[in-house]
Amino acid sequence: LDDAIGALRFPTWSGAASLNVIDLKSARMANIELWEDLSSVMEVTSELGNYSHFNEFKHLTTLRGKPVDDPAAFVNDARQELDDAMPPPRSAKDIEQHLRRVLKPRSTVASFVFNGTTGHLAIWYAGRAVGHDSPTYEWDLNNFFK
Repeated sequence: LDDAIGALRFPTWSGAASLNVIDLKSARMANIELWEDLSSVMEVTSELGNYSHFNEFKHLTTLRGKPVDDPAAFVNDARQELDDAMPPPRSAKDIEQHLRRVLKPRSTVASFVFNGTTGHLAIWYAGRAVGHDSPTYEWDLNNFFK
C-alpha cells in the first residue's frame, strides 16, 4: 500500500482524482486525493466508522487551507448526508444497502463494492443499480492474478 501511495502522489501526473487503493495482503485501504500537484492520503480504518465520498474531495485542501471543491456545488446533493446518517457498514451487503438508499441509478456511471475479507469485487454499470440488480461483473481478486 505504501509503495502504491508513493507512486500515485508523484506531482504533475493528474489534474484531479480520488482513488481508493487496497492492499489485499496486509488488509489495508487508503483514499488518495490528488489535485494538480497536491495530494492527501487518509488510511481507511474501522475506527473511522462510515467513510464514504460522493464525487467530492473530503480531506485535500489547497495551499491556503481552503476546500478544493466548491461547497456550493453540493448543497442540493444529499447523498453524503444520507449515508452519514446510517450505521457504519460492517459487510459488503451493508455497503450495498447504503448505496441502494443514496445513489441515483440513472446518474451513476458505475458502483464498485469490494470485500477486503473475501477478496470479492462486484461492479454495477450499464444501467444496473446496486441493491436493485445483480452485479454486471464479479471477481475473486484473491485468486484472479494466480
